[in-house]
Formats: sequence, C-alpha cells, structure tokens
Amino acid sequence: MRKWIWVIVIVLVIGAISSFSIIAMNQPITVVLGDVTEQSMAEEIYVSGKLETKETTSLYSDTNGLIKELKVKEGDKIKKGQVLITLNMDSVKQALEEERVNLEITQAERLAAKQEHFKQFRQQQIENQDAAIEPLKLEQFDLRIKTHNIKIKAMEKKLVKDEIKANADGTVTELAVNSGQLISEGLLILKTSDFSAYKVVANINEIEAGKVKLGMPVSISGESFADVYEGKVSKMASTAVVTDPAYKDAYVATTITLQHISSELRPGYNVNVELKIPDKQRIVVPMEAVVQSEGKAYLYKVEQDKAVKVQIQTGKENDEYYEVVSGAAPGDKIIIKDVELLANGSKVTVQ
Repeated sequence: MRKWIWVIVIVLVIGAISSFSIIAMNQPITVVLGDVTEQSMAEEIYVSGKLETKETTSLYSDTNGLIKELKVKEGDKIKKGQVLITLNMDSVKQALEEERVNLEITQAERLAAKQEHFKQFRQQQIENQDAAIEPLKLEQFDLRIKTHNIKIKAMEKKLVKDEIKANADGTVTELAVNSGQLISEGLLILKTSDFSAYKVVANINEIEAGKVKLGMPVSISGESFADVYEGKVSKMASTAVVTDPAYKDAYVATTITLQHISSELRPGYNVNVELKIPDKQRIVVPMEAVVQSEGKAYLYKVEQDKAVKVQIQTGKENDEYYEVVSGAAPGDKIIIKDVELLANGSKVTVQ
C-alpha cells in the first residue's frame, strides 16, 4: 500500500515539473534591441621595433699617420669641418726626405751614365771613326725617377692632411680610435648621430606589409618612456627577407619617422608600433548578435512580439563586429543579446 502511495507522489511531482516547464516555455523572453549601423572597420597592426636616430654618419680616415691628439670623446657634439684629430707626421716627413734623396741619387746616376757614354763615344772616335756607336739606354733611370716623383707627391699630399675633420654635424656615439694609435687609410674613426630627429625600424610580416603605405600614421609607445609618440611610414624595403631560418615568414623592413622628439627617448630602446589601416564604411552588427549554424549566419528581428530568424551573409570581421554583406540594412532593429536562447518564432518582450 505504502509503495503505491510513493508511486502516486512521484507521478504528481513529474506532472508538476512538466506543467511548470510548459508554462515557462510559453513565457516571453526578455530581449535587448540594437541597430544595424555603418562604420569603418579599420584594422590595427601591432609590431615591435627599435628606436634609432634619424641619421647616423660614419667617418673613415683618408690618410695614414700616428694620432698626435684626439680632440673628442663619446657624447661630444661636433660640427661639420671641426678638427677632431691631429696627426704626428714625423715618419712621413722622414720618408719624404729619404725619397727626395733617392731621387737626387737616381738623377746623378743618370747623368753619370750619360757622361760615361759620351766619354766612350769620344774614345771610339779617336780609335776608329767608322765604328758603330751603341745607343745610350736611359729608360731604367727615367722609370726610377718617375717612381720617385709619384711617391714624393703622394707624401706631400699626406703632409697636408695632418688633421682629420668632421664630415657632418651630430653627437659622437662611437669612437673607434685612441690617442697614440697608428691609423691607415680607410680605417673607421668614429660614428655620429643626429639627435634632432628619431626613427623606428620595424619588421612587418609580408601579409600585413601589403596593407601598409608610405605616409601612413603610426603610434609609438614603449616601456622605457611614458608618452605615446606619433610618426609616419617614411620608407619600406624593396624586398622581403626571411629573418629567422626556423620560420618561412618573410618580413619587410619598415622605417617610421617620428614627428616629435623628447629627452626621454634614447637610441636603442625597444618600442611598440601600432599602425591603423584605413577602411571604407561598412554595414556592421555586433558579434554577439550573430548566430552561426551549419555554416550559415543569422540575425533575429522582432515582429509581432516574436523573434524572427533572418539569414545574412557576412564579410570582414574584427574583435567586435561582423560586416553584413546582405540580409540587413542600416537602421534595422535586431536582437543583440542572449540570441542563443532564441528560436525562430520564440515569444519575446523588448526590454
């Protein structure tokens, strides 16, 4: 008997739950409406880069010599034409004097050869007037004299170059020589940088590089400084290069010129680069308003207090919006929240 009572109770409970569910299913779902709008879906590209001075100039020695006095140090500001190094040219002066002596010796030997030839000619005339005279050969003396003169002129030019002067305005950022050092032609002396302007060099992936254009605005930020600086794309490499052999992606070296400078900026800082890719106006809806089902996209509109499912075709997307290519128009009212609770024909009440 007691068993039957429990069966009846369970049946009644199940019936009550079912009845409650049926009632609940008939209750309208509260929804929030929003508009289909038009706006640009500008894309943002984020890459890292390195801060550099806009212009860096290298100075190389155009002579040989011993540094007598080094007049600059790293960090000094210099002007174009300023004397940076004086050279001890004693060795060149000594070599020049030796070469001049060698020239005189060769000239004397040439003259002695001519005199000896003439002496032999006179002697042969006395002994036999019909004897053939061997011509005098002076080519070896003339060649030696020419060589001496070339060396002398070269050393005379070196003596004039007893100073090394700056080839550009800037600040000395690298000094490659020391006082008392023997330098040779073509040796790096120093590097200067122009701190009146900065640039950022960043590598942009080949896919994204195709969207970047010269003159495009850029925002520069970094952990080493507080402000955000504006710049523009000023140069893009003509070829893409694979920077990491472990990956196949190619990158395009891109130069960004900053529009302003500040004392908080220093060459070598790592920076964050943000580029905004311009876009046209598009018809868009919030991502949370779109239902994806079996490879198709849908929106819900409200007609006569019911949710009506409308198929749309989507295009471009970002983190917030889908572009609507067809199926909706600007100004259309759509349900923008909790669409996963809805079915076509669901009763709704607008909040």
